[in-house]
Amino acid sequence: MYDQIAPTYVSTRRPHPRIAAAIKAAVGDADSIVNVGAGTGAYERVGKSMIAVDLESGVWEKRFGHLRSLDALDAGYRLLATR
Repeated sequence: MYDQIAPTYVSTRRPHPRIAAAIKAAVGDADSIVNVGAGTGAYERVGKSMIAVDLESGVWEKRFGHLRSLDALDAGYRLLATR
């Protein structure tokens, strides 16, 4: 899915105010914060989301259904804060 939105991602992404505030509260007065896991999450699309299409068609289940049996999952998100 990321390959489909990558060409416009940089110009269209926006921070979510509530999440940005929670991160700022957690890391304090950091000079910069980098989301090292960028590109691995879910992205909203105009109209019907790609994840909804994949869920309805069974594509998600075929690709990722095995994840349901895991006790834990490291999805790769990391925040790096520098001072």
